Amino acid sequence: MKCTSINVNLLIFLIFADTMKNKKKIAVFVSSGIGNAVMIVPLLKALKNRDDIVTVILNSPFIDEDFLIFNRFPADDIIKIKSFKVSSISFHRFDESYLDYSSSSIKNLILAKYISKKVFALRKDKLLVPGVKYIKPEVDIHAAVLHTKMVKRELTESKFSLEQMRLIPMMNNPNLSAINTEDKKMISVQISSGNNKTPYKNLPVDYWIELFDLLENDKLDYLFVLIGDKNETQIGEQILAKTKNKNLISLIGKTSLTEVSNILLDSCLYIGLDSGFMHLAVAYDIPTFTILGASNENFIGYHKFNPHKHIVIFSNLSCRPCHGWIGQNTSRVSDPNKCPDFNCMQSLKPQFIYESLLNFIETIE
Repeated sequence: MKCTSINVNLLIFLIFADTMKNKKKIAVFVSSGIGNAVMIVPLLKALKNRDDIVTVILNSPFIDEDFLIFNRFPADDIIKIKSFKVSSISFHRFDESYLDYSSSSIKNLILAKYISKKVFALRKDKLLVPGVKYIKPEVDIHAAVLHTKMVKRELTESKFSLEQMRLIPMMNNPNLSAINTEDKKMISVQISSGNNKTPYKNLPVDYWIELFDLLENDKLDYLFVLIGDKNETQIGEQILAKTKNKNLISLIGKTSLTEVSNILLDSCLYIGLDSGFMHLAVAYDIPTFTILGASNENFIGYHKFNPHKHIVIFSNLSCRPCHGWIGQNTSRVSDPNKCPDFNCMQSLKPQFIYESLLNFIETIE
């Protein structure tokens, strides 16, 4: 009987080994910010549903492994690469590599060619890296859908569900987001985007101050929590110093990515801009109120999938959207940072934002 037991265990092991041998080994690159990482979640899920073994190649300067692990990114493994060092990855270790538009740099494509037998890259143009299969994106299709279409070519926006972006993080740790809300509902607010280096995405500070003053006068029973990184600390301090709103605190520059994740999980609403935390809030199934400047709402907005839970406001200017890697409007400027007036943001007056926000809050309460 003992010998039979050993043979059975050996047989199970051999079957398992043979099954794993027949599965494709896939590498998916995460090379940019939080938003881009969240928007490849549907791609990761599509690969997992295909029964592949999926590894995230993490070479982003903005994201660490803890963030991916905490958020249970749908991957079997994570390999962190620093400064193009690939000694830990053997030649053609993977069957396929997938790179979204933010990861498709020439360095990453060369790396992908080294570590995998086939390379698929989402780009509107081609770089001189032989053997790469370039997938030309469609204009005005949401980025998350474009990523998924790399493996599900038949996918359309009408068949895409935000459930495909859903992230179920590890159990919320109250010690990470211990905020005294005094029984108030919490709203997370991101007041700056692009590390405060993208004026075409950002509202003037005075607009934020006026908006929070209007919200104070309305006596909404919410605690507004400002979130962001250390590059945006000064903006948060300016707002706190000048606003009359007493239901406002700033945690900008005081939290890790995991801690911000916990804050978002405890929030009933996210207010913000074209930013990574907006995408993360959507992945957490939290309502979002997004203020867009030059960015393309069709490319990054979630209102097209669920207008009752996600709203995007923007100016109907003939020159926008001028920001984007595909389908951008270049009738006025080819580089949104060189816009002479950033009127797409300047024209979104605090009173209009306030009224739009109140209407939205009424629909989700």
